[in-house]
Amino acid sequence: MNLVMKKIKLHKIKLIIWDLDDTFWNGTLSEYNSTIILNQKNIELVENLVDYGIMNSICSKNDYESVKKEFQTKNLGKTWEYFLFPSINYESKGARIKDIILKMQLREENVLFIDDNKINLEEAKHFCPNLIIAMPDIINEISKQLLTLKTHDFEHKRLKRYKILENKTFYKKKFNSNEEFLIQSNISVEFKQNCIEQIDRIVDLFNRTNQLNYTKVRLDKNDVINILKNTNLENKYICVKDKYGDYGVCGFYSLNKNNNQLLHFMFSCSILGMGIEQYVYQYLKFPKLDVVGNVSVKLEKYNKTTYIN
Repeated sequence: MNLVMKKIKLHKIKLIIWDLDDTFWNGTLSEYNSTIILNQKNIELVENLVDYGIMNSICSKNDYESVKKEFQTKNLGKTWEYFLFPSINYESKGARIKDIILKMQLREENVLFIDDNKINLEEAKHFCPNLIIAMPDIINEISKQLLTLKTHDFEHKRLKRYKILENKTFYKKKFNSNEEFLIQSNISVEFKQNCIEQIDRIVDLFNRTNQLNYTKVRLDKNDVINILKNTNLENKYICVKDKYGDYGVCGFYSLNKNNNQLLHFMFSCSILGMGIEQYVYQYLKFPKLDVVGNVSVKLEKYNKTTYIN
């Protein structure tokens, strides 16, 4: 296994999981009288990654409260909030990394794990065969490629959506079943047809969604605009809210009105497990749909979703 990666395709990465000791910072926090030397470039990189819609998490063998205190005492409370589902304890990392990916509802091939310990990397790869792994020397390459990305998220909409998911995961533990949790979540779906006002987000859905992308056609902005101008198509984007927060624009469909066939049908993974895709399919009265590739949720005809408004 070649663990020393020199090149990555950053535009395909949705999450970077960081080791801390001798990776995110210099030194080992748990060692007696140890001195942690913060790497300002890594701190800035995490903040810049969020500006480009790439999320961050932590998988570290340390004490959780000690790590949190380290961030706070170094006036890095803002940076700490940028890390989603941080996993900080002394258990082996492979299973914990798999758990982070599952909680964030991502695919392994869209996640990068950085660690200075090759054993940790090998273990992570064993649990997550499609995970991208690298030593800390990849960080400079990430910084270089970040400057070439064209998509921005300066309002941190993606981070906010994942913060909602993080909060929901905490409360979900209190319910006996997923159905019980969904019923009390007060989920509402809104269909909007002025798609040009959300063109950048819709283009993002075309090119970044996979798990709930049933048609998987990748298009640039001009191609999407042409679709929106086609009077033979019913084009709408979908917004979702529940009692835990506002997920914003998280779906889009394009229906050919002449033959009642869905040409494009896609949703963000941020609403995975909420039944939104089935509800929209039901709302459209189960039109013809040729599903392309693998999807995380199979659509069913005549299956009625009743807990969504």
